[in-house]
Amino acid sequence: MVMPRIYGMLMIWKILACIFTTLRSVHVCFYSVFLQLETFEMLKSALVTEKATSFDDCIQWARNLFQENYSNQIRQLLFNFPADSTTSSGAMFWSGPKRCPTPLVFDATNDTHLNFIVAAANLRAFMFGIPQNNDLSYISGKVANMQAPHFEPRAGVRIDANEAEANARNNESVGKCTVKYKHIPFLSAVLCNLPNQIIHVHFNIIISQSMSDSDST
Repeated sequence: MVMPRIYGMLMIWKILACIFTTLRSVHVCFYSVFLQLETFEMLKSALVTEKATSFDDCIQWARNLFQENYSNQIRQLLFNFPADSTTSSGAMFWSGPKRCPTPLVFDATNDTHLNFIVAAANLRAFMFGIPQNNDLSYISGKVANMQAPHFEPRAGVRIDANEAEANARNNESVGKCTVKYKHIPFLSAVLCNLPNQIIHVHFNIIISQSMSDSDST
Protein backbone atom coordinates (compact mmCIF):
# COMPACT_ATOMS: atom_id res chain seq x y z
CA MET A 1 0.00 0.00 0.00
CA VAL A 2 1.27 3.49 -0.85
CA MET A 3 0.09 5.41 2.20
CA PRO A 4 1.41 3.04 4.94
CA ARG A 5 4.83 3.04 3.25
CA ILE A 6 5.02 6.82 3.06
CA TYR A 7 3.75 7.52 6.54
CA GLY A 8 5.75 4.73 8.08
CA MET A 9 8.96 6.45 6.92
CA LEU A 10 7.94 9.61 8.74
CA MET A 11 8.56 7.86 12.06
CA ILE A 12 12.28 8.55 11.74
CA TRP A 13 11.83 12.34 11.76
CA LYS A 14 12.10 12.79 15.50
CA ILE A 15 15.33 10.80 15.45
CA LEU A 16 16.62 13.06 12.68
CA ALA A 17 15.71 16.07 14.80
CA CYS A 18 18.02 14.87 17.56
CA ILE A 19 21.04 14.37 15.29
CA PHE A 20 20.45 17.11 12.72
CA THR A 21 22.70 19.74 14.33
CA THR A 22 25.59 17.29 14.42
CA LEU A 23 25.06 16.18 10.84
CA ARG A 24 25.28 19.72 9.46
CA SER A 25 28.85 20.01 10.77
CA VAL A 26 30.02 16.61 9.51
CA HIS A 27 31.33 15.88 6.04
CA VAL A 28 28.63 14.62 3.67
CA CYS A 29 30.39 11.35 2.82
CA PHE A 30 30.46 10.39 6.51
CA TYR A 31 26.77 10.44 7.27
CA SER A 32 25.66 9.40 3.76
CA VAL A 33 26.62 5.89 4.82
CA PHE A 34 23.90 6.00 7.45
CA LEU A 35 21.16 8.11 5.90
CA GLN A 36 19.76 7.81 2.42
CA LEU A 37 19.47 10.83 0.16
CA GLU A 38 15.73 10.21 -0.10
CA THR A 39 15.37 10.71 3.64
CA PHE A 40 16.77 14.23 3.51
CA GLU A 41 14.68 15.05 0.46
CA MET A 42 11.57 13.89 2.35
CA LEU A 43 12.59 15.99 5.33
CA LYS A 44 13.06 19.05 3.12
CA SER A 45 9.67 18.41 1.54
CA ALA A 46 7.89 18.29 4.90
CA LEU A 47 9.67 21.25 6.44
CA VAL A 48 10.13 23.56 3.46
CA THR A 49 8.73 22.89 -0.01
CA GLU A 50 5.52 21.06 0.96
CA LYS A 51 4.99 22.09 4.57
CA ALA A 52 1.25 22.10 5.22
CA THR A 53 -0.24 25.13 6.96
CA SER A 54 -3.86 24.71 5.85
CA PHE A 55 -6.21 21.96 4.74
CA ASP A 56 -5.98 23.26 1.17
CA ASP A 57 -2.24 22.56 1.32
CA CYS A 58 -3.11 18.99 2.29
CA ILE A 59 -5.46 18.66 -0.68
CA GLN A 60 -2.74 19.86 -3.05
CA TRP A 61 -0.27 17.42 -1.53
CA ALA A 62 -2.75 14.58 -1.99
CA ARG A 63 -3.32 15.64 -5.60
CA ASN A 64 0.44 15.58 -6.25
CA LEU A 65 0.72 12.19 -4.55
CA PHE A 66 -1.98 10.75 -6.79
CA GLN A 67 -0.20 12.09 -9.85
CA GLU A 68 3.17 10.72 -8.79
CA ASN A 69 2.00 7.22 -7.95
CA TYR A 70 -0.68 6.58 -10.54
CA SER A 71 0.56 8.60 -13.51
CA ASN A 72 4.18 9.75 -13.36
CA GLN A 73 5.69 6.49 -12.16
CA ILE A 74 3.71 4.50 -14.71
CA ARG A 75 4.69 6.85 -17.53
CA GLN A 76 8.35 6.47 -16.56
CA LEU A 77 7.93 2.70 -16.43
CA LEU A 78 6.43 2.67 -19.92
CA PHE A 79 9.21 4.96 -21.14
CA ASN A 80 11.75 2.38 -19.98
CA PHE A 81 9.66 -0.61 -21.03
CA PRO A 82 7.18 0.30 -23.81
CA ALA A 83 4.17 -1.90 -24.48
CA ASP A 84 6.01 -3.68 -27.32
CA SER A 85 9.22 -4.32 -25.36
CA THR A 86 10.86 -7.73 -25.63
CA THR A 87 13.23 -9.55 -23.31
CA SER A 88 16.73 -10.74 -24.23
CA SER A 89 15.17 -14.04 -25.29
CA GLY A 90 12.74 -12.33 -27.65
CA ALA A 91 9.63 -12.85 -25.51
CA MET A 92 7.24 -9.99 -24.86
CA PHE A 93 8.24 -8.13 -21.71
CA TRP A 94 4.62 -7.43 -20.77
CA SER A 95 3.31 -10.97 -20.67
CA GLY A 96 2.14 -13.56 -18.17
CA PRO A 97 1.71 -12.00 -14.71
CA LYS A 98 3.25 -8.71 -15.91
CA ARG A 99 0.37 -6.72 -17.36
CA CYS A 100 1.11 -3.50 -19.19
CA PRO A 101 -0.16 -0.64 -16.97
CA THR A 102 -2.04 2.46 -18.05
CA PRO A 103 -1.39 5.86 -16.43
CA LEU A 104 -4.44 7.33 -14.76
CA VAL A 105 -5.83 10.74 -15.63
CA PHE A 106 -7.14 12.34 -12.47
CA ASP A 107 -10.87 12.98 -12.42
CA ALA A 108 -12.42 14.77 -9.45
CA THR A 109 -15.81 13.26 -10.34
CA ASN A 110 -14.44 9.71 -10.09
CA ASP A 111 -15.38 8.35 -6.65
CA THR A 112 -12.23 6.25 -6.35
CA HIS A 113 -9.98 9.17 -7.24
CA LEU A 114 -11.81 11.52 -4.88
CA ASN A 115 -11.76 9.02 -2.01
CA PHE A 116 -7.98 8.79 -2.38
CA ILE A 117 -7.69 12.58 -2.14
CA VAL A 118 -9.98 12.71 0.92
CA ALA A 119 -8.05 9.98 2.75
CA ALA A 120 -4.58 11.30 1.88
CA ALA A 121 -5.45 14.93 2.64
CA ASN A 122 -6.91 14.05 6.02
CA LEU A 123 -3.90 11.91 6.96
CA ARG A 124 -1.66 14.82 6.03
CA ALA A 125 -3.81 17.23 8.03
CA PHE A 126 -3.73 14.95 11.07
CA MET A 127 0.05 14.76 10.97
CA PHE A 128 0.45 18.54 10.82
CA GLY A 129 -2.16 19.24 13.48
CA ILE A 130 -4.57 20.82 10.99
CA PRO A 131 -8.35 20.36 11.49
CA GLN A 132 -9.56 17.55 9.29
CA ASN A 133 -12.30 17.91 6.69
CA ASN A 134 -14.47 15.23 5.10
CA ASP A 135 -16.73 17.54 3.12
CA LEU A 136 -16.75 15.87 -0.30
CA SER A 137 -18.24 18.90 -2.05
CA TYR A 138 -15.58 21.20 -0.69
CA ILE A 139 -12.70 18.84 -1.45
CA SER A 140 -13.90 17.94 -4.95
CA GLY A 141 -14.39 21.62 -5.77
CA LYS A 142 -10.90 22.50 -4.61
CA VAL A 143 -9.03 19.59 -6.16
CA ALA A 144 -10.79 20.00 -9.52
CA ASN A 145 -9.00 23.33 -9.92
CA MET A 146 -5.59 22.11 -8.75
CA GLN A 147 -2.79 21.10 -11.09
CA ALA A 148 0.03 18.69 -10.36
CA PRO A 149 3.60 19.64 -11.33
CA HIS A 150 4.53 18.97 -14.95
CA PHE A 151 6.29 15.68 -15.55
CA GLU A 152 8.18 14.22 -18.48
CA PRO A 153 9.76 10.74 -18.44
CA ARG A 154 13.56 10.92 -18.42
CA ALA A 155 16.21 8.83 -20.07
CA GLY A 156 18.75 7.26 -17.74
CA VAL A 157 16.32 6.39 -14.96
CA ARG A 158 17.12 2.84 -13.91
CA ILE A 159 14.20 0.51 -13.24
CA ASP A 160 14.92 -3.14 -12.46
CA ALA A 161 13.24 -5.41 -14.97
CA ASN A 162 12.96 -8.32 -12.56
CA GLU A 163 13.76 -9.48 -9.04
CA ALA A 164 17.16 -10.82 -10.09
CA GLU A 165 18.24 -7.36 -11.28
CA ALA A 166 16.96 -5.78 -8.08
CA ASN A 167 18.89 -8.27 -5.94
CA ALA A 168 22.04 -7.75 -8.00
CA ARG A 169 21.85 -3.97 -7.51
CA ASN A 170 21.32 -4.40 -3.77
CA ASN A 171 24.35 -6.66 -3.57
CA GLU A 172 26.44 -4.11 -5.46
CA SER A 173 25.67 -1.44 -2.87
CA VAL A 174 26.76 -3.52 0.13
CA GLY A 175 29.83 -2.00 1.72
CA LYS A 176 29.77 1.05 -0.56
CA CYS A 177 28.98 4.69 0.15
CA THR A 178 25.26 5.18 -0.51
CA VAL A 179 25.75 8.65 -2.03
CA LYS A 180 28.17 9.05 -4.93
CA TYR A 181 30.43 12.05 -5.40
CA LYS A 182 28.08 13.56 -7.98
CA HIS A 183 25.31 13.62 -5.34
CA ILE A 184 27.28 15.64 -2.78
CA PRO A 185 26.37 19.12 -4.18
CA PHE A 186 22.70 18.15 -4.35
CA LEU A 187 22.68 16.71 -0.83
CA SER A 188 24.45 19.80 0.49
CA ALA A 189 21.83 21.99 -1.21
CA VAL A 190 19.05 19.99 0.45
CA LEU A 191 20.65 20.50 3.86
CA CYS A 192 21.12 24.23 3.30
CA ASN A 193 17.42 24.60 2.54
CA LEU A 194 16.37 22.98 5.79
CA PRO A 195 15.44 25.25 8.72
CA ASN A 196 18.21 25.83 11.26
CA GLN A 197 16.04 24.17 13.89
CA ILE A 198 13.81 21.26 12.94
CA ILE A 199 11.64 21.41 16.06
CA HIS A 200 9.68 24.69 16.35
CA VAL A 201 7.32 25.83 19.08
CA HIS A 202 4.41 25.93 16.63
CA PHE A 203 5.45 22.99 14.47
CA ASN A 204 4.95 19.40 15.42
CA ILE A 205 4.46 16.29 13.30
CA ILE A 206 2.11 13.65 14.67
CA ILE A 207 3.00 10.09 13.75
CA SER A 208 0.15 8.23 12.05
CA GLN A 209 0.36 4.47 12.46
CA SER A 210 -1.51 2.37 9.92
CA MET A 211 -3.18 -0.93 10.70
CA SER A 212 -0.56 -2.72 8.60
CA ASP A 213 2.13 -1.45 11.05
CA SER A 214 0.36 -3.02 14.00
CA ASP A 215 1.80 -6.15 15.60
CA SER A 216 -1.64 -7.73 15.44
CA THR A 217 -1.72 -7.77 11.62
